[in-house]
Order: sequence, then C-alpha cells, then structure tokens
Amino acid sequence: MLLFLQQFCNSLDYYDQMTEQCASTCNRCPNVAPNATSTCVDYAKDCISRIGLCSIPQYDGLMHRACAKTCNKCNGCYDNSNSCQQWAARGFCTSNQNDRAMKMKYCARTCSLC
Repeated sequence: MLLFLQQFCNSLDYYDQMTEQCASTCNRCPNVAPNATSTCVDYAKDCISRIGLCSIPQYDGLMHRACAKTCNKCNGCYDNSNSCQQWAARGFCTSNQNDRAMKMKYCARTCSLC
C-alpha cells in the first residue's frame, strides 16, 4: 500500500483516478459489498466546498459517486457518463436505436427517466 497516495483518495480532483488505479489504497475494492446503511454517504472529504458542482451536468456521475449525500443524489437518478448532454443533443434520449436500459445505464437524469 502506498501511504503517501492516501492523501488523494478523498479529493474530488483525483477521486475517479484513485478509485480506478488505487482502489486498495483508498479502500474501494469492488469485491467488497457495500453496506446497505452506507449507500448515501460522501466519500470525498471536500464535498461541501464543491457543492456547486452538484448541479452541473458534466459532473453528475462523479458527484453521485463521490458526494451523494451532499448533492442529494441518493435516489439513484444520475448520469454515469460525462457525455450525456452531448449525446442528448445528438438524439441519444429520443432515438429508438437505444433501448431504455441503455439510456438508464448511461444517462438516466439527462433523458428524464427517473
């Protein structure tokens, strides 16, 4: 475990990168089942100072993963892709080529599915 990297685990600037590349260091290994009582929590320490990002669509997925409690994103309605706004402009949400499951998986909020 690289202890010096732990300082970046709860920073929004590095949250996704640390989760992907340093899951063990940050205690985010996917094989650990989440506790049902802890599904609505903030994982990043600086959520309050970044609360303004909660309402910006490009940060929707990140803020849901890192700051669910602060951003009131515990209801499960969020986008998993930062590209949803661009995709919606190109017809992703209205196209019959994309089924509802795909729209829910990637762009539930942008496509107004929840």
